[in-house]
Amino acid sequence: MKTHCPLPIDWLDFVETGQPDSLAAHLDDCASCRAYVDALRTQARGDSLGDWLGGVALEDAVVWRTRPATSFAFGSLAMNASDYDGEDASYHDVWRLPFVVLDDGREIRGRRWYKVAPVDTDTENASSTDLLLQPEESDLGVPMRVVFSLQTSLAEEQLSDELGRLTAAGEKTLRQALAGELDEMRYGLPLTGPEDDRLVVDRELAEVARVLRSPFFALEPEPAVDYTPSVAASQESHGQEKARIFSLNLDWLHVRKGQLALAAAQSETAPSTLRVWLNEEDVAIEGQLRYELRPRDVLLFFIDRLEGDASSMQLVVHTKSGQVKPSPWFKPQAGEEFPVAPVFLPDVDQVEVQVR
Repeated sequence: MKTHCPLPIDWLDFVETGQPDSLAAHLDDCASCRAYVDALRTQARGDSLGDWLGGVALEDAVVWRTRPATSFAFGSLAMNASDYDGEDASYHDVWRLPFVVLDDGREIRGRRWYKVAPVDTDTENASSTDLLLQPEESDLGVPMRVVFSLQTSLAEEQLSDELGRLTAAGEKTLRQALAGELDEMRYGLPLTGPEDDRLVVDRELAEVARVLRSPFFALEPEPAVDYTPSVAASQESHGQEKARIFSLNLDWLHVRKGQLALAAAQSETAPSTLRVWLNEEDVAIEGQLRYELRPRDVLLFFIDRLEGDASSMQLVVHTKSGQVKPSPWFKPQAGEEFPVAPVFLPDVDQVEVQVR
């Protein structure tokens, strides 16, 4: 009976490990395989790579050494807890991420919440919304990127261990970034399009962030209030059906210096973003507001997530100068973008949503 010879990949493993014994037995009966294995062994002895791992200084590798934390503050570097159980939400065995704390915390309904953003050491994957921190800007001593696009709010119980903190220089850089005072050299390169590999890199981070922010989104909302008559006049086409109106929660993302200048000559859209969300008993919304300078000169609302009963919707923007700017009524759909009003993002003071 004819014996089939193993595949070349099998012999490569055999040359490296000497296993399994069945391959050694095959060599005793097959001259062609013996010649092939001898050639592989000769090549391996002259391989310039050799034990490449032996040349790596593992003592210089980045190791996250955590320590118990009693409190957190602006500039703290912390890991999220993998498990959380609360009346608002719960999760278990969640991937742990390092975060930088963006404020000193605030009390909301008897609990302390911190604004945070993930950090990572793969600075080569930084996009134009990721702040680049230098080694000397934290006591970890390694370059990092702050992923502002995944900024969220976590309860104190959701943060478990402390990794370290930013140095004075790092805190200054972070404050400047949050105030939009840094130039583009401190950020990554813009995405080249929907096929950019960096979009895939952060997909797992985004999924973890989505789970971690669920307790904050589950906070008991403020009660609904009747809509103001000044704006209600624009809703006559909707008959006498009474609408519900809620204030949206707002979180500023990264705004870079100069990108909102009225005289900007670039044709690109300004990438500054305001994250908004709402969680009611019968409707939940997550989305982003951004201003498109050209060609439309309008504030746009992109819906990331929509749950519940909302057949039609209207956003109402209250500006810092006291103006009220309602959007046209629209049928909300997750994954779609809708025009709101010609309001520049820095002028936004409050955003309300009216739902029917």
